[in-house]
Amino acid sequence: REMSMAFLGDLACEFISNFKIDILFLGAEGLNATHGATVPNIEDAQTKRAFVRQAKKVVLLVDHTKIGKSFFMNIAHIKDIDLVITNKQANPKFINELMSLGLSFALV
Repeated sequence: REMSMAFLGDLACEFISNFKIDILFLGAEGLNATHGATVPNIEDAQTKRAFVRQAKKVVLLVDHTKIGKSFFMNIAHIKDIDLVITNKQANPKFINELMSLGLSFALV
């Protein structure tokens, strides 16, 4: 991927499957109660799901503009996420809804 200089897709997923990850810091374009963490790109989702499968703990990093949104491809279900780090401008309604599902939050 030219813009982020990231490797995506089948070969990246195969490479990732060789590793065990203690703590994964993961970004997403959207996070909501129904779909979990999501992105709009298929290859990005495929690669991020490969990372989630290899991780003991998943820390999701999203700013307040992404909470409550959902995109085309799921990368992690709510049960797969151990902690969400977001900024203090996050909507309390969405935070409370996600916390009721068992998500932990750190507001920075």
